[in-house]
Amino acid sequence: MARIDQIIVDTFRGASKPLSLKFSPKKTLAVIFGENGTGKTSIVDAIDVVANQNVGSIRDRSSTSAGKHAHTIGTNQAAISIVLKSANRDWTATMKGGQFTVFPDSPPRVRVLRKSNLQRFIDAKPADRYTELKYLIAVDRVEKSEQALKEAASDANAEAGRHSHARASAESSLERIWQKAGSPSSSAIAWAQYETSQEQPNDQRQVSHLSKLVEALRSVIRAHSDHEQATQQLGQASRDCESVELEIANFSGLDANHTIGLVDVLRDVQLLFERDTPLVICPVCERPIISTELNVSIAARLSELDAFQLLSQRRRAAKSKSREKQRTSMVKRDCL
Repeated sequence: MARIDQIIVDTFRGASKPLSLKFSPKKTLAVIFGENGTGKTSIVDAIDVVANQNVGSIRDRSSTSAGKHAHTIGTNQAAISIVLKSANRDWTATMKGGQFTVFPDSPPRVRVLRKSNLQRFIDAKPADRYTELKYLIAVDRVEKSEQALKEAASDANAEAGRHSHARASAESSLERIWQKAGSPSSSAIAWAQYETSQEQPNDQRQVSHLSKLVEALRSVIRAHSDHEQATQQLGQASRDCESVELEIANFSGLDANHTIGLVDVLRDVQLLFERDTPLVICPVCERPIISTELNVSIAARLSELDAFQLLSQRRRAAKSKSREKQRTSMVKRDCL
């Protein structure tokens, strides 16, 4: 709701001189007080003119008219100027041809309660009193609220009726079941409550048992899948070993198995020579040796047997992988 920040009145009613009145934005209530004839009514009439295009108290006097009495004595209606400031906007009211014009459109809404309204309210018949004050009360909103409450109450009653019907139907069905069961207990509802309390723990135990069975079945399925995968990997490792052994058996030239054994021995001797402490005595025949020359000779011999070294490495790798997969397969089998 917009607040009135300021009213500026010139040549209107008792305002023979320009009058500017500011209202504090920090206050929710403004009180204008003074002796009779000091212009209190003129200020309220000026606000009424801009907000409602209403000539105010002049309308309540039968011997007055806006065109003749709205302007200050000694002036004319064209000199009237009323400016109302609200929410950073200005509205100006002027008079021409005995009629007030407000620019721009849509000024703030203001409701004015005058003594004449109260007097007419008191004097009116009870059936007509609302008419005297209806402009002060947003009855249309009250009526809409009342209608909304009536509709809500109607919907609630209908919903309650549906639930009541459903309950009656359920109770009737329960009564028939209770009678077929021999009418145990004091009533159908008491019997149903007892049976429910008895069945619930059993149902919970069954659900718990089934949940454990399902989890156990899932574990078996996972273990079976893992075992099959491990078996496949073991089979592949075994085939790799067989492939290497077959390649060794078909290798041309020297006896492959003996040569690979020789390669392994030479490789171990080479590692012995690579120690930090030089070797000066042969560990086999215990004769003096020149380790550097012997190491060079071993390296040359190993270089000639590169193909056998590669076969030896592949054989060791294949056998190691086969042993690993065999252990894994046995572990997975034990999980079944």
